[in-house]
Amino acid sequence: RFQELDSIIEQREDNVLYFRKLLSKINGVYPLRINPDVDYSWYVYSFEVENNHEVARKMTENGIPLRGGYITSPLNMLPIYEYQSCPVCEDVWNHKIVVTDVIGKSKADMDNFAKVLNEVMNG
Repeated sequence: RFQELDSIIEQREDNVLYFRKLLSKINGVYPLRINPDVDYSWYVYSFEVENNHEVARKMTENGIPLRGGYITSPLNMLPIYEYQSCPVCEDVWNHKIVVTDVIGKSKADMDNFAKVLNEVMNG
């Protein structure tokens, strides 16, 4: 079973590299920086844009479900953190980060995602 998991993660790593190249060509999109000393599972992939919720809404309207933020609220607003103030978390959730699961899909899906994102970002 772990060999199968390793294979899935390896495929997602390849997909991330491919997807990052696509995103890096789109004005106003900032791909995630990857730390070479960290092992990632790549369950989802996040990147930055300005007006993330607006971009997510437009992508969804164009048939590509996308959400602004990581989950339904900034992490610091979860009960586990006792609703502590964290302006950085709130700014990132409110304005910058979007998350997609496209890296678990085909290169054609990633190409289509990038094409629609470019149209949304640059008209």
